Amino acid sequence: MVQTNIPVFPNPRAWCTFADNSTQTNPVANQINTFTYDTPDGSEDISIVNNEEIVVAKDGVYNISFSIMLTKGGGGTADVDIWAAKNGTAIPDSNTRFALSGNGAHQVAAWILTYALSANDSITLQWSSASTSVTVPHYANLTNPVRPNIPSIIGQVWQIGDTPPN
Repeated sequence: MVQTNIPVFPNPRAWCTFADNSTQTNPVANQINTFTYDTPDGSEDISIVNNEEIVVAKDGVYNISFSIMLTKGGGGTADVDIWAAKNGTAIPDSNTRFALSGNGAHQVAAWILTYALSANDSITLQWSSASTSVTVPHYANLTNPVRPNIPSIIGQVWQIGDTPPN
């Protein structure tokens, strides 16, 4: 049986996968932090520049998906805001707030963003918290049982279409 309904794209689609294997901190309360990535895991027409900018090489519509491990030390509750910026400017309505309660509280921020981007546009993921006890941890050498490391960030970018006409 031959499948005839498989889409054929005229141009190869751009893609990139990345992670970070360090613990990222919030050194100054209420300041903008930019997430960094130290482990690009392959790409086509998308690059990671300065370990923080996701730069596309061609026009298109892109899905940007990620999961970010959040934790905090100390008691009480700390809010963490995470948003996207395009070419250095915050993208309207892209922010989400997480509340971390109690010492050692963990949450995973995970979602998919979709944007029309032009060649050489960059996307950065940014965050802020009033609490300097909030971190984005990396866990390594896990035992009992032995299991994979937990990156602080895991992400993917996929071109899902051509840029729509204006």
